[in-house]
Amino acid sequence: MEFNRTFYPSISQGRNYGNPEETLVGRSESTDRSSHRTYSVNSHNSYYGPVVNQAENVNFGAIYGTLSQQSDHSNGLEHSASRVLNHLANHISPGAINDSEERCDAPKCMPETRVAVQDEILSWITDGHRDASPKKILWVTGPAGTGKTAILGTIADRYKEKGLLAASFFFSSFFGSRDRRSKKCLISTLAYQLLQHSSMQAAGVHAVTLQSIERDPAIFQKRLQTQLDGLILDGLRSTEHARKDDVSPPYPMAIIIDGLDECDLVDDTEYKRTSRSKEDDHREILSILLHAANDPVFPFKIIVASRPERAIREFFDTTAKAQTRVLFLDDNYNPDADIRLFYESRFLDICRRFNLPASWPGKAAIDVLVENASGQFVYAATTMRFVEGTTFAAAEPQSWQGLDTPDQRLKRILQWSNVTRSNGPSLNPFGALDALYTAIIETCPNRMLSVRWIRAINVLIVSPERKGTQVAPHWLIRLVLELSPGEEHHALGTLASLLTVKSGLKHPCKPASVPYYTYSFYHKSFLDFIEDSDRCGTLYISEEEVNDFISRRFFQTMANHTEKGKVEEPILYHSLAMSQGTLLSFSSKEAFKIAEPDMLSCDVQKWASFTTTRIGQKLTRVTPICERMLLLSVYLPRFL
Repeated sequence: MEFNRTFYPSISQGRNYGNPEETLVGRSESTDRSSHRTYSVNSHNSYYGPVVNQAENVNFGAIYGTLSQQSDHSNGLEHSASRVLNHLANHISPGAINDSEERCDAPKCMPETRVAVQDEILSWITDGHRDASPKKILWVTGPAGTGKTAILGTIADRYKEKGLLAASFFFSSFFGSRDRRSKKCLISTLAYQLLQHSSMQAAGVHAVTLQSIERDPAIFQKRLQTQLDGLILDGLRSTEHARKDDVSPPYPMAIIIDGLDECDLVDDTEYKRTSRSKEDDHREILSILLHAANDPVFPFKIIVASRPERAIREFFDTTAKAQTRVLFLDDNYNPDADIRLFYESRFLDICRRFNLPASWPGKAAIDVLVENASGQFVYAATTMRFVEGTTFAAAEPQSWQGLDTPDQRLKRILQWSNVTRSNGPSLNPFGALDALYTAIIETCPNRMLSVRWIRAINVLIVSPERKGTQVAPHWLIRLVLELSPGEEHHALGTLASLLTVKSGLKHPCKPASVPYYTYSFYHKSFLDFIEDSDRCGTLYISEEEVNDFISRRFFQTMANHTEKGKVEEPILYHSLAMSQGTLLSFSSKEAFKIAEPDMLSCDVQKWASFTTTRIGQKLTRVTPICERMLLLSVYLPRFL
């Protein structure tokens, strides 16, 4: 029998960094003398191994023949690139990437602002290797509201356009998908972006990364050091020889990681058992970044932005000092001039829209606003949102209490400023910002109801004890909290400068084209303020009071849930981010007694039946909220 076959032999000890996958196509023909029939057998197999151009006299046992190879190297590389990106795509945080849909409204620097800071960062990226003592890590830091995210977002956009941005990850603990506030997707998200660059494909890095993943599919659940080695560094080490070729395309230059201080713990029992803190995660992330920077095959510079929190500051001041350059956003970068440009631009836009004279509001008013900002861009941004008067949905006109025009709202802010200054200097570095937040809340008809709504929204969309769940949709939180139609507008109508409702996250139950609306706070500094009793004073509500408010409201509004058309997808009840310990429970006997009439008057059995019937087979387990309600449906009737 003659045997002709095109295939690639397997050498188990070899490693292939050129063409990671080939197809074995074997065909043999023989004649069965007794039946005079000819058999044709074809076989297809996947192979990972070294490429062999030709081999002769290969022993196949009883069969001897000729071995030859036909290979398209470029097609193999493209196929490996596609496969490894598909693997990685299942383990990334899409919203953390700079140009993601989640970040479409992320703050950016206005033209001609923050020029000095941007120029210094860009100069370090392109020419920092020429310094007398070159550093591979730049730490951009400063207090809340100084524009760190806007600066890095703008730089990422500029370098993305030039093809020089290697990768980015923007942490966020208060907005967007939950995987943006965890370390779990950091390395895979960076690797996903790095491997999309043509220079990485040309060097064959994809093949090595693909082998790492298929050799250890659980690599995404390993510690960050293991992920860094398997998904990034091993490929760079193994293909270093390719970079010596003068015609090789250059690697991109910078990796940007913003908001490291917002990286928080996920819901993991192992973490709880070992009493791990979020500071431990911060140190782990910084350690692996330093490990990469110290590796000679790692060609990228790393920019990390964060508040100067103790654990982060100590790491850069000690362990990473030799590799780190620090850029502190202070008065040396003249933020007042940039803030003045911001004000002037936004006021000019208001003049056009409302047909106001071009001289409005005048230099004196802008001088006061610049002074009040104290270098904090968040103050300026919040002020202008308030002056512009954007309402939260369709707020009732009477909620504004004489603040109907931009001029009236500006005068109110200037009045608050005068009161703040008359109280004398404050030791609180956020004094002016806190006064602004307080004054905006004071415009609400029922300020404590508004604060309860704000705190409840934050609890229901962000909880450190929940892992991997979808952010609760706007309609569901409103359904739970709104005691009577229009209460949301009453509570939040004048707070559009602090929070909004926006789409941007993927709908968990419907096609991607269907918008998924969620509440979103503009800046974390507002949540810091409203959760700090010293800063917000009489507006403070404890965490226990917030949980009691949510639990009681759930029972009070339960009858609305079963009305036709009110609940879009019952499965989304599990997205309400209350921990198991506080879910539909109360902090004290007194709180329970207050809510008892509401609990006894609601039809828990009807709700439980409606919800579980609608969910059907969509849940593999009973969600905590359904489980608690099913228990209540059994025990509450005994009180009647």
